[in-house]
Amino acid sequence: MLKMISPDRALDMVRASAVRRDAIQALSSAAGGMILSESVRADRDAPPFARAMMDGFAARLADAGREAELVGEVAAGQAPDTEVLVGRCVHVMTGAPCPPGAQVVVPVEDATVIEDRVLLPETLQLGKHIAPRGCECPAGSTVLEEGQVITPLTAAMLASVGKFRVKVYRPPTLAIISTGSELCRPEDEPGAYQIRDSNGPMLVSQARAAGYMPVMTSNAADTPDSLAETLQSADRADIVILTGGVSMGRYDLVPDALRAHGVSLLFHKVTQKPGKPLLFGRKGNRLYFGLPGNPLASHLCFERYVLPAAQKMAGRPARLAVHRGSLIRPLAVRTSRTLFLLATGRFHDDGLEVQPLPAGGSANLCFKQLANGYIRLDPGEHQLLTGDQVAFQFHGGA
Repeated sequence: MLKMISPDRALDMVRASAVRRDAIQALSSAAGGMILSESVRADRDAPPFARAMMDGFAARLADAGREAELVGEVAAGQAPDTEVLVGRCVHVMTGAPCPPGAQVVVPVEDATVIEDRVLLPETLQLGKHIAPRGCECPAGSTVLEEGQVITPLTAAMLASVGKFRVKVYRPPTLAIISTGSELCRPEDEPGAYQIRDSNGPMLVSQARAAGYMPVMTSNAADTPDSLAETLQSADRADIVILTGGVSMGRYDLVPDALRAHGVSLLFHKVTQKPGKPLLFGRKGNRLYFGLPGNPLASHLCFERYVLPAAQKMAGRPARLAVHRGSLIRPLAVRTSRTLFLLATGRFHDDGLEVQPLPAGGSANLCFKQLANGYIRLDPGEHQLLTGDQVAFQFHGGA
């Protein structure tokens, strides 16, 4: 097991250990946020007929500037039963099939209706306001590629080509275990020397915000038996996350509990602040993360390590999007480890503006809940002025 490795090496090891899940069949309407494991082709021409793009009159070019006899009407979903000939036109609605012989659709506002006749404009353009059959995508053409995320627009495309079920990569399931005999549930009244568990609800919220539903949440006391029992019950999850119990104290029992559970520990401790005690291991294709008990350290480790692992398992690119932003106030700091400072980032006309939040310990939540990302600073002394550029990562990897 490696110890005291750099944040970037730790991330590389996590990514290398994450294995993409198997493909499953899912209802297209319920697969939002999942990743396609197959390409999708159009089952027929789109549009499947020459489609009117405006409410208007299907006409012939030869009738420009002339009156044409109005001989019928076609609404969306109807089959045209009248041919457009010179001297004749047909009233068509948006989305309706154009009748045979139609060379142009003249919008209602550009024509003058006089009883059963229509005065057409002086100039007509061939094909104007008509979408030819197959112009959007011909039958058999690829409309979605493997690896695309299913967005609401993607779901609309799947529906339009009759793809009721689709193959996607199965998102990983998560188990979140808060360790500590001093913890009680948020809804319970704590004893004199207890504290409410905040890490569990925080990590659940982070997972759900990223599109992952934890399979279970639980608490384990600081005893080998309690940890062993809880780890056993979490074995159906793809990613098991424990908070607390990973440092050097007498009751920091998580490393030994994971070894006893058959987990191969790959690294322990990262040269970063916060989150130095981070622990990582694997058992088969199942990943185990031991996050520090301090809330802000736990939050960072989830964002920087757990989320990229889950993304790769789900078939997403396992990367962190790093932006460059301008400080809106000076920042002076000296650090011996890679420092991740909570901050707020906002896009304005001149680009991304970044405001560091007040300093505080990794257990201090006051004011820090306003953050939407992190500033990264390498080891060393930094004397940064207003307007200086810094590396910034939004929460959720956006």
